[in-house]
Parts: sequence; C-alpha cells; structure tokens
Amino acid sequence: RGMSDIIGIVLIAMAVLLVVAQLSFDRGDVSSNRYPPNQTTHNLIGAAGAFIGNLLFQGFGAGAYVLPIRLMLFGLGHLFEFLSYLKRRWVWAAVLFMTCLGMFDLYSGYLATLRHNIGAASAGGFFGQIMNQLVFGNFGQIGATILFVLLYAVSLIFLTNFQLGPWLRSRVTVTPGVDSAEAEDEPEESKSWSPEERALAKKARDLE
Repeated sequence: RGMSDIIGIVLIAMAVLLVVAQLSFDRGDVSSNRYPPNQTTHNLIGAAGAFIGNLLFQGFGAGAYVLPIRLMLFGLGHLFEFLSYLKRRWVWAAVLFMTCLGMFDLYSGYLATLRHNIGAASAGGFFGQIMNQLVFGNFGQIGATILFVLLYAVSLIFLTNFQLGPWLRSRVTVTPGVDSAEAEDEPEESKSWSPEERALAKKARDLE
C-alpha cells in the first residue's frame, strides 16, 4: 500500500506541474516557434516547462490539456479505494484521450486562435492528424464525428462505471406491461419508485 501511495503522490505532482506549464505556456519561449526566443522565459516552470509544454502541444495539440486530468485521476486512484478501479481502466483512458485528439484535429479549422497560441500545426497535434489521415478521415467529417462521439461515450461509460441501462429505465414513467389503468391505481408513493420496485409491486399484487 505504501508504494501505491507514493505512485499516487508522484502522479498528482506531475499533473500539477503539467497544468502550470501548460497554462503559462508562451510559444515565444521556444526557439522553434520564434527566433530569437523570449529573453526571459515566461513559463512559470522555466525552460523545462516551456520545452515540455511545446513537445506535448506539438504531439497532442489541445488534447495535451487532457493529460493532467488523467494523471490526477489515476493518482487519486492510487490514494483512494473507491477510485482504485481506475488503475485497471487505462486502456479506456487511452481511447478517450485519442478520441479527443481526433476530434480536435477534425475541427482544427475552427480553432485557429488556439492553434496559434499553442504553436501547433493542428489542434489535435501530430497524432490527431495521423489518426484522421489513416482512418477516420475516410468517413468524412460527419461520419468521423459520429464515430468519435460513439468512442467517447463508450470509453466514458467504462471509466466512470456509469450504468446506462438502469439510468434509461429510470427515465421511463410507466413500466412496460403495466397499462395506464393499473398505473392510476398505484399508491401515490409509488411515483418515486424505480422501475424495478414498481415491477416487484405489480408481481405482489398479481400474487394477491
């Protein structure tokens, strides 16, 4: 458990460093973006922060902002038992991350200001461009958007343990198999019951 706590603290510290480096990023701090670069580094993490921020933005575009969130969540997963399941969901976290890259690149034309600020050729970075050129770009913008939304929803469900089926059933006001006349005969307090509780109550009435 001690090692797990150390890993969690390290991941959280890395997340904080990345957030500060990215939020204070100035493309003029890096010579590849501006020559000569700023005489005084504007990045709050110094030259290292400017270098790391530029490297991440070139590779992942605006998707780099997702990295600190992932590190923070996985760090908390090492510290708190109720989030420990996240440690086993790294594959779905990777799918969610790559989906963000592809979506950003797909709509990169609408994010010109963002691309300029982070000094990246694409809002989805190098990897977002490669994904769309090789795979998702073949489906057109609308088709690729549908696929990205699907992948995003599936990965988010697996990451959060969200129960989609029960949630949808809870939105249904009348349980299938119970007609409107039976629904009117139900007691007033049953209106707050879940579909499963209402189904059980109907079975009990049928048995009576």
